[in-house]
Amino acid sequence: MVSINSVEANEYLRKACLRREVEDFAGALADLQATGLTEGEPGLVLLAVQARHAEKDGKEAVRQYVDQIEIRYKEIKTIAAIPTMLLFRAMCELGRARSASEDHELACQIFRTALGLAQDEYGKDSLEMIYPAICLAMHHEMQNNSLLALAIARDAVDNLRHRSGQVKDPSLLLAGLLTISNCAFLEHRYALALAAAEEALDLVRLYSLSADAGDRLQKCIIVKMLALNKLDRHQEAKDTGEVFIEKLEEKYGRYSPRLLEPLCHMASICDRLGARSKSAKALDQALVIVSQIVEDRPFETIEHANADGIKIENMPFKEYEVLNRLSESYILQGKFVDAFKLYPASMRARYTTYVASSTNIVDMMAKRLKEFEEERQRKQKY
Repeated sequence: MVSINSVEANEYLRKACLRREVEDFAGALADLQATGLTEGEPGLVLLAVQARHAEKDGKEAVRQYVDQIEIRYKEIKTIAAIPTMLLFRAMCELGRARSASEDHELACQIFRTALGLAQDEYGKDSLEMIYPAICLAMHHEMQNNSLLALAIARDAVDNLRHRSGQVKDPSLLLAGLLTISNCAFLEHRYALALAAAEEALDLVRLYSLSADAGDRLQKCIIVKMLALNKLDRHQEAKDTGEVFIEKLEEKYGRYSPRLLEPLCHMASICDRLGARSKSAKALDQALVIVSQIVEDRPFETIEHANADGIKIENMPFKEYEVLNRLSESYILQGKFVDAFKLYPASMRARYTTYVASSTNIVDMMAKRLKEFEEERQRKQKY
């Protein structure tokens, strides 16, 4: 490997930490390896990123890195006379690696312990509180506790802003903003979600990250689209969506599963603008994607088919939903022949859903009648 100076190494490390927070683990790993640093904080981050990158190889591969981080943490804890920033970093990286290996309860305990220790030793507004708080917020976000995650992330980001001159790691702010954006949207706080998303995306541009660099960044762009739409800024939402979809198509192809969600949202935005033909075009593309997923991978489990963030068991319903929306769009455009071509398939899906529900009701009524008849006969005997 070509030797680099300390300034270049720090730049690679900074970029790696940013990539890691948007879940571009391959890019983060390449940057970390380019630094040539394996000790101290860079070494901890490297092991944590390797743990996430190893998820594709199974839980056992992840746990190997978890064990290595735990060893490093114990070594640092043994040496440290008092809790240091390096100790808090080691605790948090261990917690994040535990989360990657699906030891969520242990991960939460580690984050809470780190946060409590930082508060006891340095105070609730201390610099040492920031990273444990952000990690705990991300953990609650992952556990779908969006209200608590939002509160913790906002406090951490406020603390970070007050100490901006002391913090040289922009990934902390990015991580906090991404959590605030997603959780604020889930809590219907659309203005806050939009503000956090736009600030996060400005940070991404400042450090020259690609707009499609990772899954978490893509989610942030979708949140921006949806928040703009909810705030009745439909044209801005449409413009954001078009640029985003174009970038995804360039990178993954026109019919990648990654485009399914953005296309469906784009169709809704176009409907609000009255752009029925563009809505139908987006839905038609989405229908091709979801139909291919159902056809190619009908019996795969989430564990084996989640590379694109797609939940396979939800796809038949998604296909039915897109099919209905597309047929309705054609009807609104007066394209009755096109709508008629789709409608029989839509009706079959609707009929299947209806029959399944009706069968359950009939079975339940039959069971109740049988129990009632048995009870009546018993009473007659006595």
